[in-house]
Amino acid sequence: MLYTLFSPSEAKEEGGSLSPINSKSFIFPSLYEKRAKLLKKFDEHKSALDEQGLLEFFELKVLEQDSELRESIFDLPTRKALLRYSGVAYKALDFYSLSPDAKTYLFEKVLIFSNLFGPVLGSDEIPNYKLKQGAKIAGVDAAKHYKKEFSQALDEMFEGAELLDLRAGYYEKFYEPKVKSLKPKFLKGGKVVSHNAKEHRGLFLREVAKSGAESLSDVLTIEFKSLKLVELFEKNNCIEPLFETASF
Repeated sequence: MLYTLFSPSEAKEEGGSLSPINSKSFIFPSLYEKRAKLLKKFDEHKSALDEQGLLEFFELKVLEQDSELRESIFDLPTRKALLRYSGVAYKALDFYSLSPDAKTYLFEKVLIFSNLFGPVLGSDEIPNYKLKQGAKIAGVDAAKHYKKEFSQALDEMFEGAELLDLRAGYYEKFYEPKVKSLKPKFLKGGKVVSHNAKEHRGLFLREVAKSGAESLSDVLTIEFKSLKLVELFEKNNCIEPLFETASF
C-alpha cells in the first residue's frame, strides 16, 4: 500500500456543490471535534475583525462584500479537496484530464496537509478558505495542533504502508512519517530546483497516479518524462532520489 503526502495551495476554486462540513466530510471522523475546535477559533477571530483587519488577515487589498470568505466556514458549500486547490502543483497534476482509475487513485491515496483543516484525504470535502502559511489562529499554531492531535491516527493508517512524501518543507511540521518514505528532489544543472519545485511535484504525482503505483519500488521504476534518476540516498526509513530535470 502506498500513500502520497501533498501540500495545499494558496489558490483555490470558489463555491462548490457539496454540503457544508460535518463529521462525515473528513477522514478520521472520530477526530472531527479536534478540527472543529480550531475552525471555531478561526470563525470567531475573523468575525471580530473590522474591514482593515480582514484585509490584513487575508493579505488582500480588496475583499468584495459578497465574498464567501466573509461567511462562516461551517456554512459554505464544499468541493472534494483535490478539486478545491488550483495552484501550480494542481495545474501540473491536471486532475480532470486523467483516467477514471487515476482519479480514484488520487482520491483514495493522497493526503493533503491544509493550513486550516489539517490532514485531509483527496476525496474529503472542504469549503473555500484563505489562511496564509504559518499564520496562527487566535494564537494557535495549526501545524502543532494537528501534529499533536492527528499523528497517532496517521501512524495507525500508515501501518504496513509506504509513503511518497511530496510536501513542501513547511508542511513536514504537521506530521513526521514513521514508515519507509520517499522524498524526491529535483535538480537542474546539478542544483536543487526551488522556483519550479511545485510544478515538478504535481507532474511527479500525475505520473504516479497514472501508473497506479502501490509501492516505492513501483515509483522508482516509472519512466518520468523529462526526469532522469541520477543518485539515490537512503538514511534510516527515508529514501531521497535525486532527479535531473530537462525542463525549465
